[in-house]
Amino acid sequence: MEPRRPGPIELLASLAATALTVWAIIPPGDRQMIRMRAAFLSRRVMAVLATREGRAGLSQEAREGKPQGAALRYNAAYWASVARDRLAEMMRP
Repeated sequence: MEPRRPGPIELLASLAATALTVWAIIPPGDRQMIRMRAAFLSRRVMAVLATREGRAGLSQEAREGKPQGAALRYNAAYWASVARDRLAEMMRP
């Protein structure tokens, strides 16, 4: 009888358990630095996304001459900037 290979759910559960175990072993100061670094990188990504979407919306509006087509881009830029600001608040110790 061949050994059974674990399924995708079992592999994900194993990965999650391993990550949780490693996270619990890391000292609290290092965990805080990891969280702050992740928030910093996410904030930079959101800032770039907000800038690109805002510029793309402005370009689309200038090309088409009406703001209705660019509204989706402006909305995406707004929510990316809101996420960026919330991430900046998370970076404060």
